[in-house]
Amino acid sequence: MGKIGFNRKLNRLPIYFEKEIFINAFGWILKEFNKWNKGLEIKERVITIKKQEIWSASTNRPYTKEEFNQFIAGLTVSKRYEIDKEKGYGISGSIFITQEVDENTLKIEIPSLFVPFLFYKHDIAIIDKAKKKEPLTVTELDYWDTELKHKKKEILLLEDAELKGISGKYAKRLYMLLKQFESTGYFVMEIEEFREVLEVPKAYTLATLNRDIIKKSKLELEKKNIYKFPEDTKGKGRRKIEKIEIYFSVFTNETKRKKKLELTLEEEKKGREILQSQGISFEILNEQKKKSPSIYIKTIKSILENK
Repeated sequence: MGKIGFNRKLNRLPIYFEKEIFINAFGWILKEFNKWNKGLEIKERVITIKKQEIWSASTNRPYTKEEFNQFIAGLTVSKRYEIDKEKGYGISGSIFITQEVDENTLKIEIPSLFVPFLFYKHDIAIIDKAKKKEPLTVTELDYWDTELKHKKKEILLLEDAELKGISGKYAKRLYMLLKQFESTGYFVMEIEEFREVLEVPKAYTLATLNRDIIKKSKLELEKKNIYKFPEDTKGKGRRKIEKIEIYFSVFTNETKRKKKLELTLEEEKKGREILQSQGISFEILNEQKKKSPSIYIKTIKSILENK
């Protein structure tokens, strides 16, 4: 499983994801490129894979040659991507180029224009260590200072298991967008841009968009214990609604934290009895509970686990 790493700018672009299968394939291919070490195979930018392998990673449907060809055609659609609309900077082409090696094998290449959007396992590992404030080696620290420090805010790390476990194209795409705003729990985007990125049908009114796409996607993300949404999606604008606002929190982290920092009355009673039998007085336990409740809970949890 693991993580899928790529540039946040690419995530906010309206990539062609007509079907859910294309999002699955997009994540899988990027993860394959993530496995490289920068500077080794970078000049090639090509991976060779079995057709059945990418098909199985993208869908549970039986493999057929005809449907696979349609799948590859959709995966390699060429279009213009507006990287910076204000500066008028964009790039044209397809994110992936494919070449058939034989009846069962395929080569997938990422064109040079899209290479800057990639991250590799060496980079991902160091950025992850830096985020967790883990110690870096001298070599890693030097590479961090010269190459990666200015890039740390550019990388988006998706959880492979989460992306695969989500059902529905829109829910997957919303997850990808929200992922890069986990630190604030606040997502905002121009409505027209949001429509374009999620590939919302033009006929959908704002009410339909909210009812059939946003609400259903949020329910799916809550059902999969990924995010919690404390309130309905809001629209923002003076005269007419121009932006989509979504407030959310990370569900799994909250759940784990609560589980670790809560005690039932029965657990507390049993834990205190064991600690008192070991010579820790009633007064000391009460003092610790008052001054350091988290340490108090962890102590009792530890005693119960090791009794």
